[in-house]
Amino acid sequence: MSHDVNDTADSIDWVKESAEFLNFIWSPFKKGFTFIRTIDVQTGVRSEHSFSADVSTHELVNFFQKHPREQYEMFFCPNAFKKNRRRLSEALPTPYAWAVVDRLEMDIFPDPYFMWDSAPEVCHAIWPFDRKISARRAEDISREIAFTFGLKMDAWRATKYLRIPLTLNNKHYVRMRNTASYNIKSNQPVPEPIADEFKYLFRYACSGREDELIETTIPDGWSHVELVYYKYFKKLSNYALSGMRHRSLYFRDRQWMIDGILHELISAGATRQEIRTVLWNNVYFLAEFGRDRTVLDEEISRKARKMKKDQS
Repeated sequence: MSHDVNDTADSIDWVKESAEFLNFIWSPFKKGFTFIRTIDVQTGVRSEHSFSADVSTHELVNFFQKHPREQYEMFFCPNAFKKNRRRLSEALPTPYAWAVVDRLEMDIFPDPYFMWDSAPEVCHAIWPFDRKISARRAEDISREIAFTFGLKMDAWRATKYLRIPLTLNNKHYVRMRNTASYNIKSNQPVPEPIADEFKYLFRYACSGREDELIETTIPDGWSHVELVYYKYFKKLSNYALSGMRHRSLYFRDRQWMIDGILHELISAGATRQEIRTVLWNNVYFLAEFGRDRTVLDEEISRKARKMKKDQS
């Protein structure tokens, strides 16, 4: 039995619809635990509720009936965990990527399978893969989405809570934005993949080989920078090459130098890992931001997005 996820605030049985949505999202997980968070709108008290990953629609309906959306804001984690603890170390392999994004930019990367309004101009979204991958690898891909198009920079974590569709966010209706068909049977396979589009758009997060793990270690030391330096030597200007080699702050405007190095490396076709290696060992980046991997990835994505907009 297929069902189209589309709605208006007044015409749907939100309890049943939301229960079927979560049942479908969690259906790839045959073991482990899943989680819902509630916030009492009167008291602000937060509560975390755990369920078996194979929770039935009936159980979820009962839960929602006890937690009216007018009295509670409600969130779910799209991933499952080995133990009754919502921690990355316990996260099971997942078939999803997820993000909190600006709905105005949704047309510049592959459409998510599910997308729903969380607040004005803010969407929560889920993309399916053709198979399960490690939670850490899914985080890498979700982080690339968040850093490039997202509104919340922590929304890529595997433990992240997303708002439950069809509930309320401070009286704002959390409505589905797209129509996606799914089968309400618990053994429904993961939807058709968009893996090829992901590999094109998120090529820095996705491996070229399907069974290869994402490289998360950033090489430390000049010897690693030197490999990038000489690989792109003929494509880089003298000031970028100098900025890569400097051991002291010769330029007062550190951000200007960082932007210049980023612009030239991206234009030269350097990979994200190569750019990370250069900045991680660069005196201007370290003086401006320190050893902050989150800022490192944010800066690369920010510059890449700006260059793409400037070219369009």
